[in-house]
Amino acid sequence: MQELRIKMNAEEDFILLDVRTFKEREGSKTILPTGEIHIPRGMLEIKAWNKIPKDQEIIVYCAKGSRGRMATKTLTDMGWDDVVNLSGGIKAYYELIDKDCGCDAQSIANTPKL
Repeated sequence: MQELRIKMNAEEDFILLDVRTFKEREGSKTILPTGEIHIPRGMLEIKAWNKIPKDQEIIVYCAKGSRGRMATKTLTDMGWDDVVNLSGGIKAYYELIDKDCGCDAQSIANTPKL
């Protein structure tokens, strides 16, 4: 989590991939104001090929981290080399910076734990 903040502050080159559903993302915050890629986890295998570059680090996030871990494994299995999961997801990120993520409490409560 701290590593992401350091990368953002240093303006390092990386891609932030949000794998939450459209419903979860609607009305909630993202991590970056612009430049994120949004592909729901269930569509990743289809859309990744055309939307996610392979020559940059990819940081994946979801609501709490479990789908992010699955998406990280999926991308690695598909041939992406530099993919990491944002542990704890967007919820943990916003807790770290002491702000509300604006996430729907019901969506977060229904997110599976691995």
